[in-house]
Amino acid sequence: MIKTKEETNSECQEKGDIVLLEYIPLGRIKSILRLTEQDETVLTHLEKSTAYTLRYRLIYDILHELTQALLLCDCIKSRNHYCLFAKLCVTYPEFDWNFFEVLRKKRNGIAYYGEEVSQKDLDEIYATITKYMKILREETERRTKELEKRI
Repeated sequence: MIKTKEETNSECQEKGDIVLLEYIPLGRIKSILRLTEQDETVLTHLEKSTAYTLRYRLIYDILHELTQALLLCDCIKSRNHYCLFAKLCVTYPEFDWNFFEVLRKKRNGIAYYGEEVSQKDLDEIYATITKYMKILREETERRTKELEKRI
């Protein structure tokens, strides 16, 4: 059974896996935005590829990095993916915790147990992933511009 985002977030905070930073690492956030943009370009070139597992890993990495960048705008850092996504979903309720858990577990299956991904697996997540990546990127870029105006 999947724990709720609230339970997971509380557990992560109690264990010290969610860290509040003293400052916003603007340079790091901007770097993440640039790097994920490059990754998205590569992903576009792989759209017709049958390297489904590679595409899934790349999608997951982009989503993870964009999540990290947005939370860094809030001076929040996480020590692991599980806590990172829980914090995102608690802080920004427009994101579906269960969806992130399915992605994370599939990614762990790939990384640690040699699971493979099918075209069907990609098709099932594509619309939501595309929407989430767009929201994360746009919100992070907006926040970055606001931060730069203050400097």
